[in-house]
Order: sequence, then C-alpha cells, then structure tokens
Amino acid sequence: MLSSPTSFIFYAIFVVILVVTYLAIRREWVATGLIAGMSVVGSVISMLLVSLSQGNAMFQAIVVSLGIGIVFSLATVAMALFFHTNEMREHRIQGELSTDTE
Repeated sequence: MLSSPTSFIFYAIFVVILVVTYLAIRREWVATGLIAGMSVVGSVISMLLVSLSQGNAMFQAIVVSLGIGIVFSLATVAMALFFHTNEMREHRIQGELSTDTE
C-alpha cells in the first residue's frame, strides 16, 4: 500500500512511463531500442523514488527499484513487440492476398 501522496505521484509516473512505452512501440513513434532503454531508466528511477518516499533504506530501495523497474519495462516492451509483430504480419498477409486476387 502506498503510504503517502508523494508515493502515489511517483507510482503514477511509473504507470505513465509504461503506457507511453507500449504506445511508442506499437505506433512506431520512436526506435524500439531507444524507447526500451528510456523506459528501463525511467521505471527504475520512478520506483526508486516510490520506495524512498515510503521510508525504505537506500539499499532496499535500489534493489527493489532495479527488480521492479527492469522486469516491468521489459515485460511491457515484450508485449508491445509481440502485438506489433502480429499486426504487421496480418497486414503483410492481407497485402499478399489482395495482390493474388488481382
């Protein structure tokens, strides 16, 4: 449970980072590697701030933020890439089918 309004704000920033990461990959706004790297860094920093604002020790905050930030960012990138790849495959198949019928 988030113990302070500051924790909630930093957690909301974490969520926004993940949503923007997903959208940026799906909509091809930015190169995948760049957005993945920025997402990991942003997620780790925001989770570090969440942990510190809850009164955790620095070592504990670093360990938790690294684990949660990296895992959630990479999971978001993996999901976005999976759905983006499937979408592109469907478009390619539809394009091949439409040229075969002509």
